[in-house]
Amino acid sequence: MSTEIWSLAELTSRFLDQQSAARRSGFAESPSYDVEPHDSFAGTVADPRSAWSDALAALSFLTDSPTRVSITAPPGWVALSAIRFPIVAVPFACGHFPQMVRDLPALIRREPNRLADAPIDFTERNLLVNWIESAVAAGRHPESVVGFGLCRVMGDNALAERLATRIASQVPAEGRLAWQNEEAAFAWSQGKYEEANRIWASLSNRPPIVFNRGLAALFSGRMEEARQHFATLRGEIPEESCWRQLAELYLALSWL
Repeated sequence: MSTEIWSLAELTSRFLDQQSAARRSGFAESPSYDVEPHDSFAGTVADPRSAWSDALAALSFLTDSPTRVSITAPPGWVALSAIRFPIVAVPFACGHFPQMVRDLPALIRREPNRLADAPIDFTERNLLVNWIESAVAAGRHPESVVGFGLCRVMGDNALAERLATRIASQVPAEGRLAWQNEEAAFAWSQGKYEEANRIWASLSNRPPIVFNRGLAALFSGRMEEARQHFATLRGEIPEESCWRQLAELYLALSWL
């Protein structure tokens, strides 16, 4: 297990380098957007293929299956992954990807700012919504659970709430832990931080759950608890994973 200590600046640099290196993958180029000079992460763009892999990582850790979860990225994902999200407290859950963290000043202030309070308008949004609704209507698991997470990323809480009961009824026994993590992440996205923390505290010690306990502790000011959670992930999440890089970034932040 690595015990090397990195500064916040070094971890930020590594985190951004991870994003840049991932852009050599085979997805179509993301659309460009204007940025402002004060944007701390101006010019960084999440590679859609790497981001999609990260968006499925929670399922791979939380589903009792011997194989890694593999789902083809839906239409609209490239455009959605290119959005400059304001969030800095990103739960390890379906649809989320570490490259959503791009505002360093807000991160240092440890403001658990929420995702959009209203649906985000982006290219091919309707196609993505159709993919989600089709997956739920057809009972396609785990696509429907991923779709629930994507509703959260799109800021469409109304759609998530409308689909939640039906998705929950489709989840098999081996997927219950992943679904409970999604319910906690949904509570977190709505600013119900205590409810989210209560759910995560009740679940088993899988890497995404431990990560999310650390997240809740960090953004609640419980720094020692946050350090304990994030430190344990060094032997649990591969070093090349962007989720590992974000855990290291949050760990460094807990010392400030």
